Amino acid sequence: MIRGRVSLRSVELHFSALVVLIISMLVLFACSTDDAIATGDELGTVNFYLPGYHQEGDEPDKACYWVNGVRKTLEFPEGVYGTRAMAVTVFNGIVYAGGDYVTLNTSAGYDRIESAACYWKNGSIIKLQVHQDYESSQVYGIEVNSSGVYVAGSYTASTYTASSDACYWIDDGLTIKRVTLPIPIEATSRANIITVDNNGWVYAAGSYDDYPHVACYWIDKGDGVIERVSLDIGDAEWPNFEINSITVSGGKVYIAGSQGYKACYWVDGVLVPMEFQGKDSTAYGIAVSGTTVYTVGSVDIEDVFEPYAALWTDTVFKDISPGVIALPIAVTLYEGYPLIGGIFIQIENFVDGFYDTFYWYKDTLTATGLLVLDNFLFNGFIEVKQ
Repeated sequence: MIRGRVSLRSVELHFSALVVLIISMLVLFACSTDDAIATGDELGTVNFYLPGYHQEGDEPDKACYWVNGVRKTLEFPEGVYGTRAMAVTVFNGIVYAGGDYVTLNTSAGYDRIESAACYWKNGSIIKLQVHQDYESSQVYGIEVNSSGVYVAGSYTASTYTASSDACYWIDDGLTIKRVTLPIPIEATSRANIITVDNNGWVYAAGSYDDYPHVACYWIDKGDGVIERVSLDIGDAEWPNFEINSITVSGGKVYIAGSQGYKACYWVDGVLVPMEFQGKDSTAYGIAVSGTTVYTVGSVDIEDVFEPYAALWTDTVFKDISPGVIALPIAVTLYEGYPLIGGIFIQIENFVDGFYDTFYWYKDTLTATGLLVLDNFLFNGFIEVKQ
């Protein structure tokens, strides 16, 4: 199985603003995109996953994921007031989603809404935290390998503690362990994304509140010492970052995101700016082959409504969907070439409130399914089933 993942962008789609933008796009670009879109699956079975949640009527939010546009609702336990899936991955044919559930704590004599970390395996919920008085926790990223399930997030020890602590959980099938990720000051911190290398070392990236905020990643080699590396901000005077995806290759740590609203990636903490960044841009996914770095994302241009669907090879830009309004979210490598998953808009489908999901491979964009306009996150996963 070939896999690729963008581990988290913690920004949900703001749908009212997005609809206005898309309608503007459709007015400007009301042309057929049939010639640019293939319909066959020349790679066999390509699956593209997105996590999120949905709501029907007055019902609470219910965690789910979409695979090629088809929504799969995850277990909703009794006694909870809502669930959300924040990240998704696949291992050995089983879908794992990381997220949280909301409960009502009345132990203090008044109602208090609290969230608790969890993940779903094959649709069934596994609770990472059994609620204690005033404690809450959140999940933002997930990774799975033969050693267990690794989940990145944060927790707040009590209602008297204003700050939360970055952490990750590991479930090895026998026990669930929470590991706090250290920072040099007393401040709020969180881990957004997580991966594990072939040595079993755990890498998590996130940030902590200083003045200004600091983006960083942690390395846990299992020896009792957790290393922290800050991400530099280049020539910027002030940090303004997104941290969306992490991978490890050749002993180097690669992180995709943005700094100062400009797409970039970091190598071992050193910022690498992209060749073409536009007015605003960000990188969502990253994959590495040897010394070649592939990142995917979007680029907004001044006074132009249509964003570019970006593939950067190292730092060299390419628009992978000219004439098509598309958003690449995840990238992996298949037979040495980048395989990209994302969402795009076809006029005839958007009228009915739909996006299309796609994969892109060797200069061909292939539609894979319809996606109902709903609360999904820019946190995708793409695989080729062999």
